[in-house]
Amino acid sequence: MNNKFRLSFPDSKEFDYLLDKLFFHSKFNPIYSRTFDSFYEAIAGQEFINLSAIVLYGNEPIVGFLQNIETRLKTKPNISYFGRSAALVSSRNTKLDLLENSTKILENYIKNDKNNFLFKNCNFTGEIKVNNPNIFQTTFVENLTRRFDKVETRFSRIIDLLQEENDIITEYSKSVKSALKKNLGESQKIEIVDHNSSNKSVESAFASLQRLHLNSAGRLTRSLDSWGIQKELLISGKAFIVQLLSEGIVISSAYFMNTEYGCYYGVSASIPKIKTAQYSHLCVAQGIAHSKKIGIQSFHLGEQYSYLSHKITEKESNIEKFKSFFGGSLFVEVLLLK
Repeated sequence: MNNKFRLSFPDSKEFDYLLDKLFFHSKFNPIYSRTFDSFYEAIAGQEFINLSAIVLYGNEPIVGFLQNIETRLKTKPNISYFGRSAALVSSRNTKLDLLENSTKILENYIKNDKNNFLFKNCNFTGEIKVNNPNIFQTTFVENLTRRFDKVETRFSRIIDLLQEENDIITEYSKSVKSALKKNLGESQKIEIVDHNSSNKSVESAFASLQRLHLNSAGRLTRSLDSWGIQKELLISGKAFIVQLLSEGIVISSAYFMNTEYGCYYGVSASIPKIKTAQYSHLCVAQGIAHSKKIGIQSFHLGEQYSYLSHKITEKESNIEKFKSFFGGSLFVEVLLLK
């Protein structure tokens, strides 16, 4: 049976396609797509050596292990994935025997890779996100879990865009439905800006988003390089902006990152005035509608109920509450921490 299994690595031409395919079948967050690695690397302010691998059975990706190490090693090596948590990804529908055989191959690769320290006699820091709780039944994940100090349960909210549009809207909160029912005034309009828009529109929309975000946060919260990468993603068709204008001035804006299959609600900001929440409601709802229109199959709103596993700020709590207004379903993930 083993001759039907093989490994694929980041230097392979097929790797990016296989990874996105695996994310689609596992409903894993599209921000882990290779498309966005440079953005998160810029935020992390580090350079990494990619040690990731995908196990295939025939031509189908079964398990993906996303991890890297920093090129400038600290006293303790740190496991991550371009500044995000490392990730062990597999479809929730994969049969246990296939998971067991796939993870045996993965474990053997990790143990024999000279750069990989997970099963070596050394101490390390970091965390691994496991999207499929069923994989804990495999020998590999039990061996892996022993290497960590703590386990947390995380929830993410995902909207299935294969549903009819009315069924999606039915799950919206009263406040979102109310915002959608109100007609915009003659001086207001919603615009979608993407790679099909003019250069002038892209530049203007991105500058407006950046300005609103700066005014809202009161400071620059991340590097200008990361903002520059986000603009390039917009130009290349890997992101889009939904903005609400009043008398020609952008009063609310939201930025969405997308692959062929999934879309993630990244960042939004509005002018600090009354009805700001309604402005954001309209932008996110339009982002969901646009994602469905262009053929994206899942819309990822992000983490939910984080306070159940770790301390979060009031701002983070309010953001999660806002995201819950758009319905969708909860998906459980497990975080191994060291």
